[in-house]
Amino acid sequence: MVLWIVYGLSAVVAFWLLWGFTRWSGKARYFGGLIRVLYLVVMATPAHLSSVPDMVAPAIVVALFDFLQGFEDGAFDAALNLGIASFLALLLYSIVSLILFFVHFRNSD
Repeated sequence: MVLWIVYGLSAVVAFWLLWGFTRWSGKARYFGGLIRVLYLVVMATPAHLSSVPDMVAPAIVVALFDFLQGFEDGAFDAALNLGIASFLALLLYSIVSLILFFVHFRNSD
């Protein structure tokens, strides 16, 4: 539990720094938001550990360590979790961006 707290606090600090770097104006602000969403997905998606199935860890960490240790099934499962979460986040972000674009387009008339 302590490791999750340290990981969460470091992810929040890194997100705060990323937020400052990706505060763009104009049309580029959508790309800044996309970068933030992908960062959140990568840092927050969990996966079960191959060696201890009752425990979970960040999927990116599980995928990398399991791949390096030769646990291809665990690495594949973690990468699959990360891929599904990324796809859903991109889909949701695209829908929200389109709605905001049409609201802004409608208000500019």
